[in-house]
Amino acid sequence: MLGRRRNKVKWGAYLFLLPAFTLFAVFVAYPIGFNGYLSFHNWNGVSDTWQWVGLEHFERMFGERTIRLSLRNASFFFIGHLVNMAIALLLAVLLNNPIPGRNLARTLIFIPFVVAGSIVAVTWQTIYDPNLGPLNAILRGVGLDSLAQNWLADPKLAIWSIVVVGIWAGLGFNLVVYLASLQSIDQSLRDAARVDGAGRLQVFRFLTFPLLRNTHLVLIMLGIIGAVQGFEVPFIMTGGGPYGATTTLAIEVYKNVFNFSEFGYGAAVSVFTMVILVMLILLQRFLLREQRID
Repeated sequence: MLGRRRNKVKWGAYLFLLPAFTLFAVFVAYPIGFNGYLSFHNWNGVSDTWQWVGLEHFERMFGERTIRLSLRNASFFFIGHLVNMAIALLLAVLLNNPIPGRNLARTLIFIPFVVAGSIVAVTWQTIYDPNLGPLNAILRGVGLDSLAQNWLADPKLAIWSIVVVGIWAGLGFNLVVYLASLQSIDQSLRDAARVDGAGRLQVFRFLTFPLLRNTHLVLIMLGIIGAVQGFEVPFIMTGGGPYGATTTLAIEVYKNVFNFSEFGYGAAVSVFTMVILVMLILLQRFLLREQRID
């Protein structure tokens, strides 16, 4: 009797998990499997015929200039994220102190992060407009006409113009994370360091900054992942142009699938992107585990 009851409880647990497994299979496992299968074929998205091409799409991908540009741009976005982290950390240290207006400042800095990416992109597209945008208008108004540029049409400037947008839009998230981490540090440690004669800079350098190492690591990994899979802001602002100067892997997937009807090649690029993201996630888990062991 006891064994039967245990079996009933066991099967009952599986039944409760069945809806979650079904959703996972339909919306996660099947699309990933289908995408992987598609990456080895030629298909235009309409016809019933699929042509097996093996690794041809992957060989083509590693020879494409736009893929190399996508990886280069990801490194630029990551550099912007590091700058973002540095600014966020300094602001978090400042706003962690009881200064007037700190709650208002936190709110204002965090607002851009919760605004939809499409709104951010259109807003900055207007700011960068070479003829009607306020940025060039301000530069001309203060006599710096030579600095007024066509910010999104120049291949050398476009990528950095979007990096600036990323720094502005993502600053609030990094600030909140750093504030939460700073508030988790025992105040008695700082007080003890100051009693021993350490100044504010020394306390930050030798105590606060090292204690935030797990936070640094998490934000760095999130920054790398975001740089690799970036899509919305560069796509709306430049469409990946000019001449691929702001393209990303996600934009290349979109263009090849929806603009050129090369579903197989687009699937191969998405598989490549997924492999990179999985490796980064595994690396993050490994590094965090090592930190806990230490």
